[in-house]
Amino acid sequence: MPVKTDLIVVKSLLGSVISLIAVMGAGVVQAATFNFNSHKYFLTDSFGSWTKAQTQAEKFGGYLVTISSQAEQNFLIESFGGSELLWIGFSDRLIEGEFTWINGEAVSYTNWAVGEPNNELVFGGEDYAAMNWRKPGEWNDLPDDVWKRQLRGIIEVPLAHVPEPSTVLGTMALGVLGISYWRKRQGSRN
Repeated sequence: MPVKTDLIVVKSLLGSVISLIAVMGAGVVQAATFNFNSHKYFLTDSFGSWTKAQTQAEKFGGYLVTISSQAEQNFLIESFGGSELLWIGFSDRLIEGEFTWINGEAVSYTNWAVGEPNNELVFGGEDYAAMNWRKPGEWNDLPDDVWKRQLRGIIEVPLAHVPEPSTVLGTMALGVLGISYWRKRQGSRN
């Protein structure tokens, strides 16, 4: 009877593993994800301030997108469109007028709209960048709350930080099989 019991335990554990992966997948892998240059890109799952979008990006092991070339900018427009205003990881929140990428990457490319950044003081200053301002891909500096409007952001995650569901499932299945084998061996010794 130990073999039948082990089989029931394995089926139960596999069911739990599959449920766990489904739950993890709902939070880790967004509906529309795109790969470019060894990174995965997707939108925040809700609208909010730049700060809220960056906090969500960190929960996924990433950051708001850093754009280092025209090719990457074009990829973002092709992937997420050129009409919705979207947060990017560029800010001068630490030193006014000195925009830096949230991940510390060197600034090698910018795509400001004409007259931007302008730190419009009427709105209490503008320290956070968004793309698709007047034209697809063009940037503007905005206040964190965007005049009480909320935006989504583009999250960028290095592929090394994104677990593939098949990898998680395979690892957990091997663990379950290992436990089953160990229990079977323990039962044959008694």
